[in-house]
Amino acid sequence: MGILNAHNQAIARERGPALARVVRFTGLQPRPSVIDMERRADAGLILIAADPGRDADVNAKLYEYLGLDLPVLAVAPDGETRATLRELDWGVGVDPEPEAIAGGLGQIMAMPRPDRPADPDGRYDRRNLAERLADILDEVVGPAAP
Repeated sequence: MGILNAHNQAIARERGPALARVVRFTGLQPRPSVIDMERRADAGLILIAADPGRDADVNAKLYEYLGLDLPVLAVAPDGETRATLRELDWGVGVDPEPEAIAGGLGQIMAMPRPDRPADPDGRYDRRNLAERLADILDEVVGPAAP
């Protein structure tokens, strides 16, 4: 879901018949529709390029997938996204290289569906994170005036 740039559109057209068996290009979709598709998915996919400094990137989809207890295949440089998956023992993280991606696909497909929540302690729940941020801001700014 989303938009392909011109380069990736050309690749998709070139490989269209082979991709059509496993990939659908839907373009932008309304959020409720996207959440429904994610709920029905076997796993979520996170893609982060291997460009310098991208190891610190965390895609917001990661938290959405965790909130849905959806196993995750993160094709990303070793960094924050993969560290979160390791911390939660959830999904598979691989380097953005063809051989690693193939191996990661095999791993995620072979995994049994987890029988526990992705984030049982709620460490990455948006409400808990917002509360932690508010506490930090209160600490930095000081108590609110009466």
